[in-house]
Amino acid sequence: MTILSRPRSLTCTAAMLVLTVVAVVKVAIACSHAPPQPPVVCITRLDATHYCILIKNYNTGGGAQQGQFCTCALRQLGPIVSVDAFHMLRCGTTIPVPGWNFVANSVSSQAWSQLLGGPATGFASAVQGTVPPETCLDLKFIVTVASGTTTAQMVAALSTGAPLVGNGEADPNGRPRQGSFEIRPAGPVMVVTPPCIADFNGDGEITSQDFFAFLTAFFNNSADADVNNDGVISSQDFFDFIAAFFNGC
Repeated sequence: MTILSRPRSLTCTAAMLVLTVVAVVKVAIACSHAPPQPPVVCITRLDATHYCILIKNYNTGGGAQQGQFCTCALRQLGPIVSVDAFHMLRCGTTIPVPGWNFVANSVSSQAWSQLLGGPATGFASAVQGTVPPETCLDLKFIVTVASGTTTAQMVAALSTGAPLVGNGEADPNGRPRQGSFEIRPAGPVMVVTPPCIADFNGDGEITSQDFFAFLTAFFNNSADADVNNDGVISSQDFFDFIAAFFNGC
C-alpha cells in the first residue's frame, strides 16, 4: 500500500506494476476506452463510511456523438455496500468532461452484474453534444462502505484481481452493446490522503484569503469548491469548509 499526499485535483502516480487483464472485450469504438493494462486506482477516505475511487487514465476512444449512449459500472467488491455517484473527469482534474450526465440505471446495473461476475452498479448517459476522441479521462466513483471498514480492507478487496470496472457504449436502455465494452480489474491501488480543505489556496496557512478564495469558487460554481469530492457543489461543501476553517485540520 502506498500513502501519498493529495493535491486538490486528486491525482496519483502510477506504481511500476503490471497485472494480468481478467477480461477484455472488443475495443469500445465510442464513449470510453480502457488502458491496455489494469488501471491505477486511487482511493481516498471521505468520512467513516464513504470513499472516492478514482480509476486513472482512460480516454474517450473514438469519441461520441449526440444520439449515442454510454455506460460505466463499478463492481461492489468486499466492503462496498453501494456505488452512489459516477463522473468522468479530465485526467488529473476535478473537471467533468462535457457531453455526459451519468445516472444510476437498473438495466445497466443488471447487465454489468452479470458481466463483472458480481453485484455492480451501472451508470448510463445519453451523449449531449459531441465528445471529442482521445480525451484523457479519470473515472470517479463515490461509494458507501460497511461501518468499521478500514482503508487496508478496501485496498485488499480491490487488489484481488477480480473484475472491477466496465465501460463502453450502451443501447438506449443502458445495456452495454455487445462487442463495444471493456472490463478491467484494478491495477496498483494507491491510498491518497485528503488535503486540509481549509487551506483552500494551498499556501500552507489557514487565513482569510482561504475563506474568500473558497467563497469565490463556491458562488462561481467552480469544481474546486467540491471540497467533499462527492461530484456535486452544494451547501454541504459550504458547511464542510466552514467546519474545517474554524476547527482546523
